[in-house]
Amino acid sequence: SLSKSDQKIISIAYEQAIQSPCKFQHGCIATINGKIIAMGYNNYRQWSKDGIIDDHVVVMPKWMF
Repeated sequence: SLSKSDQKIISIAYEQAIQSPCKFQHGCIATINGKIIAMGYNNYRQWSKDGIIDDHVVVMPKWMF
């Protein structure tokens, strides 16, 4: 059985996932001690200023604390 806190985090991850334009939508939530510190979803972004991302589907953070 999931706690209410876990259910809330899963719900937020789902809300993130449905924002993805990709065929296989994924949402991501990062937490520390139950506090959300970042969230995001996968996207078709294929570039980055530092050159790390090169023609891959990546998870884009929506915001971070």
